[in-house]
Formats: sequence, C-alpha cells, structure tokens
Amino acid sequence: MSRFRALLWESEQGKELPLLPDFTESFATDISDAGVIVGGAFNDEEITACAWKGGKVYDLNTLLPSGSGWTL
Repeated sequence: MSRFRALLWESEQGKELPLLPDFTESFATDISDAGVIVGGAFNDEEITACAWKGGKVYDLNTLLPSGSGWTL
C-alpha cells in the first residue's frame, strides 16, 4: 500500500520529512522564507497540523494553551 509523505525538494531530489509519532502519512502545504514548512500528518483515525524546522517535526497542537478547546 502506498503512503503519502511530505517532501522537501532540494538539489534536484526529494527528501522525505520525518513523521510525527503514531502517524503514518504527511503532507506539506507551504514553506516560509525562514524555511519553516507547514502541513499535516494523519493516520486512519486522525489528522493534525504540524510544522518542520531544522529537520525536526512539531505537532502544532502542543503550542495551544491547555484547556483552550482548540484543535489544529
């Protein structure tokens, strides 16, 4: 079964971006001038917003205040 993976295109080749734990697929939607990539990660049960910076992946929901009721 094929899976979707976010890629960063550099030097004429694609480099897979790391996955968040417990997620099997990812997608990238934009990149800032500072090189921060935003997109999402998903599996069969859920989807979440994430960002990649410096070769690491971050779940953007961890930046929300506890108890805010928000989910990205």
